[in-house]
Amino acid sequence: IIDFDGKIFLAIPEDEKAYHCGSSQKDFASGRIYTEKARSIFGAYASHPDETSPNTVSIGIEMCHVDGGIFTNETLEAAIELCSDICTRYSLDPETQILTHKEVVGWKDCPLLWAKNPDLFSAFKREVAMRMVENSAANNPEKNNHA
Repeated sequence: IIDFDGKIFLAIPEDEKAYHCGSSQKDFASGRIYTEKARSIFGAYASHPDETSPNTVSIGIEMCHVDGGIFTNETLEAAIELCSDICTRYSLDPETQILTHKEVVGWKDCPLLWAKNPDLFSAFKREVAMRMVENSAANNPEKNNHA
């Protein structure tokens, strides 16, 4: 959970299952539980929702927002850094493996700002990718001197 001031609270350890993106409702577009995108990324974890779910193989990040679903700069900055760290540790591609709740379940406009403005979500993922490069360069100064 990322607060308005950018403080991050770990509610569930990453190695435990949180119930953050499960669904029992059908996606409007596919007529199935979970979106086509979720099924392509999570495979069997989104194919048999009664047995498994994307909750089993994903990390949920809740971001506090003000009226209209707007994030504070501090919340966004902390989310960029946290997502960069998670993507680096688990070798994830931010462009294809950071998803909104809506992209997983289809029917829920969450987070509202990015569900209504997908270009802003794309910009966020680009920021995460850039942060990953910056952090890698900062952690490997010798590698940069020989490039």
